[in-house]
Formats: sequence, C-alpha cells, structure tokens
Amino acid sequence: VNYRMCPETTETQMNVRRCFAVNGSEAAPTAIQTVLPDLTDFEFAGYKSCGTSNCSLWIYRKTEGYKENTYTMYTTPTTNPVKPVHYEMLGYDTLLGSHYDKYEMDFVDYSDEMPPPDVFDVPEGMTCTGF
Repeated sequence: VNYRMCPETTETQMNVRRCFAVNGSEAAPTAIQTVLPDLTDFEFAGYKSCGTSNCSLWIYRKTEGYKENTYTMYTTPTTNPVKPVHYEMLGYDTLLGSHYDKYEMDFVDYSDEMPPPDVFDVPEGMTCTGF
C-alpha cells in the first residue's frame, strides 16, 4: 500500500488534509511519488527574475496528440547543490498524475536532507481511503 497525504478540496471544504491509500500488486506495484521532475530532457533557457533574485530557467516541450505541453523549472543559479524554486506545468501533470491543465509548485522550504522516518507515518486517528 502506498499512502498519499495531500489536501483535498470539495464542494463543502477547502484544502482539508486527507490520506489516500493506493493499493499495488505484483503486476502493478506502487511507486514512491516525487515532487521534483526528471530534468534529463530539459534545456537551459537562460535566467529570469523570480522574487527578489534571478533563477536559472529550464524548459521541456513535448507534443502529445495535438496538445503542446510546456514544463518550466526555475532553480537557484549558483548554490551548490542547485535547489528548486518554482515549477510550472502547462500540459499533463507529469508529477502527481492528472489531466491537461496549468499547474504551479513553489518550493518554499526545500531541503535535500533525508527527513526523519516518522514524517511518513499516517497521523493517529486519520483513516486512509481510496481516491
């Protein structure tokens, strides 16, 4: 079982923290979900202002059917290691798995350190349901 903790918005509630359980099988195992895109096919596109400083800009374009998908990653230009700042998807959501739309993610407090294991525990009293 793979658990996903994420906000859910419905007709009556906005951004309520929920736990979703995704069952896997030997034929279709669940995978760890990442919030960082694979930048292998991205191309450096220069620098752009982001907030109070400049960011390195990385772009990947892909056509699926008749729809153009554009994925743009903003990173810190000079830190070592480079850190994500902002990610935009105009197309199919390749990270979280969803329909064609515009998605944006801000990385406000990013760390490349391993979090403590209890971060992944389901909170006491919370029930995990299917999507």
